[in-house]
Amino acid sequence: MSKPKAVPVSRFMDSKLAIFLITIVFSCGIGWSMLNAQAQDIAETVEELDGISTVINRHTHGNGHQLTGAKLEEMERRIGNLEITVEKISTSQAAQDRALAAICAATGARCP
Repeated sequence: MSKPKAVPVSRFMDSKLAIFLITIVFSCGIGWSMLNAQAQDIAETVEELDGISTVINRHTHGNGHQLTGAKLEEMERRIGNLEITVEKISTSQAAQDRALAAICAATGARCP
């Protein structure tokens, strides 16, 4: 048995293989750069969200909300006092209206 002869690779096949390998190398480079860009964007977004979270925590756990709550309680108390005062004034006016009506009826005067 004789050994099979080696088939020579033509220059055409070498150039096709080289073009294929160059395409793969460039594709990998582009993919790598896009992956790095996305990773950087994600890192920036996470950093921004951490900053927003810090601001929100400072806002909700700070003195601002406590002072607002205290002011609201004070205003609710004052509104309650005003309601009581208005009710007293209304009761007083009703009594005055009855007294005026009695005076008008007793004297026979024409009262509005």
